[in-house]
Amino acid sequence: MKKITGILVVGLVLWSLPAQATKSAAMLGDMAREGCNMTENVTMSIRFNGSVDKAATIKSLIDETEDEIRNFATEMGMEKVSVTSRNFSINMNYNNGDDYQYSGSIGLKLSPYSKSLELLDKLKEKSYKVSLNVNSYNRGNCNQ
Repeated sequence: MKKITGILVVGLVLWSLPAQATKSAAMLGDMAREGCNMTENVTMSIRFNGSVDKAATIKSLIDETEDEIRNFATEMGMEKVSVTSRNFSINMNYNNGDDYQYSGSIGLKLSPYSKSLELLDKLKEKSYKVSLNVNSYNRGNCNQ
């Protein structure tokens, strides 16, 4: 009799597992809607290029580009704008030996995401080559 009771208990437990899993998933979905905030990482890369006759002027052009982008972001009410990288290269212009060609990029970390879309449009209007990357995740810090 104990053997049959044990088998019945195990059977009932196994039979109820899918229902419990469904109920747990529903509870997690409710928690996500009721207070689980997603953490967003928003990064933007702005690429630029041009040519100049003196290599020393390139740094000031890059600084001006960075300042202009920061000003746009501030005007749009971005809460966070931080430069994460600056890269550029300088080459002799092979078609016209008197000029230098330069190209580069500036990487930014931005917040909030909604304002970054407005910044993306503004930079496009100004003919910047821009890419936006958004990574959202939940660290499990839900209010129950």
